[in-house]
Amino acid sequence: MECHNASKQKGDRRFDRLRIDFTNPHSAESLQEILDILNLSEMPPKKADKQPSEKELKQVIDWLTNNLQKAKEKVNKSANGRVVIRRLNKTEYRNSVRDIFDINTELYDPSMGFPEENEEEGFDNIGGALIMSEYLMRETLLAGEVIAERVVQPGPRPEVNNLSLTPELRGEASRELGKYYYTRFIQNGSLIIKSGKRQWEASNDGRYNLKIKATMLNRLTSQIPSSNLRYDSSEPAKLKVTAYKMGGSAPFTQVLGEFDVADEQVGEINITTELRRGSRIKIEWVNGPNGSVKRITRKVLHKYHPEALQGHKNPTQMYFGAGPEMQIKEFHLEGPFYDEWPLPVFAKYFGSLNSNSSFADLKLSLKKLSYQVYRGEQGNQDPAYLKMAQKAMDQDGDVWTAAKAGIKTMLSSPQFLYMAEAPAKSSKSRLSARELAVRMAYFLWKSSPDEELLELASNKKLLDPKVRLRQLERMLIDPRAKGFVEDFLGQWLWLETLGDMPPSKKDKLYYKYNLEKAMAQETYLFTEDLLKRNGPLENLLDADYTFVNEGLAALYGISGVTGEEFRKVQLQGRPERGGLMGQASVLTVTGNGVESLPVTRGVWILENIMGTPPPPPPPDVPEIAPDTSGTQTVRDLLAKHREDFSCNECHKKMDPFGLAMEGYDYLGRYREHYGHKSKSKNKINLAVQSHDGVNFEGLPGVKQYIKSKPDMFTRCLTEKLLTFAVGRKMVFTDRRSIDAIVQRAKKEGFGLRDLMKLIVLSEVFITK
Repeated sequence: MECHNASKQKGDRRFDRLRIDFTNPHSAESLQEILDILNLSEMPPKKADKQPSEKELKQVIDWLTNNLQKAKEKVNKSANGRVVIRRLNKTEYRNSVRDIFDINTELYDPSMGFPEENEEEGFDNIGGALIMSEYLMRETLLAGEVIAERVVQPGPRPEVNNLSLTPELRGEASRELGKYYYTRFIQNGSLIIKSGKRQWEASNDGRYNLKIKATMLNRLTSQIPSSNLRYDSSEPAKLKVTAYKMGGSAPFTQVLGEFDVADEQVGEINITTELRRGSRIKIEWVNGPNGSVKRITRKVLHKYHPEALQGHKNPTQMYFGAGPEMQIKEFHLEGPFYDEWPLPVFAKYFGSLNSNSSFADLKLSLKKLSYQVYRGEQGNQDPAYLKMAQKAMDQDGDVWTAAKAGIKTMLSSPQFLYMAEAPAKSSKSRLSARELAVRMAYFLWKSSPDEELLELASNKKLLDPKVRLRQLERMLIDPRAKGFVEDFLGQWLWLETLGDMPPSKKDKLYYKYNLEKAMAQETYLFTEDLLKRNGPLENLLDADYTFVNEGLAALYGISGVTGEEFRKVQLQGRPERGGLMGQASVLTVTGNGVESLPVTRGVWILENIMGTPPPPPPPDVPEIAPDTSGTQTVRDLLAKHREDFSCNECHKKMDPFGLAMEGYDYLGRYREHYGHKSKSKNKINLAVQSHDGVNFEGLPGVKQYIKSKPDMFTRCLTEKLLTFAVGRKMVFTDRRSIDAIVQRAKKEGFGLRDLMKLIVLSEVFITK
């Protein structure tokens, strides 16, 4: 215990107080971890003075293996405290609303006001972390009200309204877009769009088109220094368009977009978006001058135009021509538009009703809808949504008001907000057919099950493994499978953090080609291709192809690729690319927009590729400060950092991988030198030695090292997929299922879709 006691805890582990109790879940987890480390020959350390003989080591491994297996069998007779109820997270809620109510959530996001989810085990769908706060409950009620308004739209198709404002118009429109309007931007304020003397409001829920013509004057030639105007004139002017509603039962703010405004020439901005009834529009110069008009005209302008303070002069008018101006030349808005009328969801569930329909008629419609909303669950005979609909009908006598009340109540019900399962009698309790349909849908689509899945659940056919596999194939080719690819990759590979630390504006390639979006798209397309053709798992580690557009090709130094469209390209002769670890998305999220971060890259590989995440750093250890003098390399700094005993245990494992990846900068560009290429002294050394004594160099060496331990990556990916699929942490009782999958995956050419099949057939997936 000399490495794991009260005074020394290597790897943040202390075993001198460990209870050898295989029936205790926490103790069993620690003993399982010890067994894993022994099987990997990582304990005891090779440098330790005392070493057990091979016979002694085998006896310990056999003893742990046998007793842990007995413990698993015993635990399987109880529910073991597993989570059997899980709230829909933000993504699942949004996608469910999209599919049930046919709402375009790219134009209108019903979850926009929801708080960000807590993450556990690297994912945001872990049941134990998904709490329901008072704030979230209030937001779900507001979202339900808005959704009900969008769904229940009886009567004739609403008329398309047009609003056009130009400086040439007279009256209110002229004043809105004339000289008085321009002054609103001096104070970094906003323009509220009006129609006549009143603020414009959307007449109905629906799709609207906006067109804005704008220009930026005097940004680079202003006679007034930008420091006096309290803004950075070196940044391109940004115009933000926002839809909002103040007061009432469902106030909101919805940013419709931010756009660069060209200097000294008129540019056109076009927006297509969904607006709620009562929405108003405002336009802002978001990075413009700060301060009131009074301050700018009285305290700043007179320094450069003292004549502006003469009694017969208008200080605000004197500003124009001297200071920067954002001018809106035209504003046009039209809508609402609909692809079909009545709306398909209205026609499907309420098309048989009219304003004179009885509550009995409405009840049938609401029950039909509730079957989809509640994911095939019938519920009791007198559910809350019917009570609230009846109450609304009794009060107002209006069937449409009652329908909205019913929908709103459904969407705030635990039956919708939670994926509830019947209580488990043991940890081997199987899911019902309906519960399987729900689990498959939220695993593969991040959304509610469709009618085909619910039908197979209702007649119990989904319990048949062959039927389940056919559904897997169907679901993976469905466009909704994009939900799995983007959500799983976003969290497993940290892609959701892309753009959190963008590079300087001087990095023109990044902004010219919108590389943030392109980087993620490469990884999505690469994985979708593997799923589609059942490509080998090994391609995730190494491949001789990838998908690029013109921007990424320029970043990678690949010639002959033009345009925004992505295409598959071969990577022969480019050992620095291929597989996930050579993609710019991964290399960018493990940088900080200024420099590469070898420690972060090492942690990323240990956590996401090898499945051996290091513990958090001790709280009293300072971060590694960069050497701005250039006299020490990052390799020198890390070597010095490892001299601290409390840091060495983890850094000796992650630093070699991070240093081997130093051939890439913060955007994933390949490099051989730090800084200017002519400085040969800054040539990057990519040769490293792993903690277990293996020498390798650069990304090709990292790949080879991981391939030499193939079970590690397969096990890591399997555990990640299962955690994501069932919404809970993997525990030692799951090890048998995971081991079986890893063993099957040893077959040559084992594909990614093969792995997905084993996931949905596994004991972990089909049990509560």
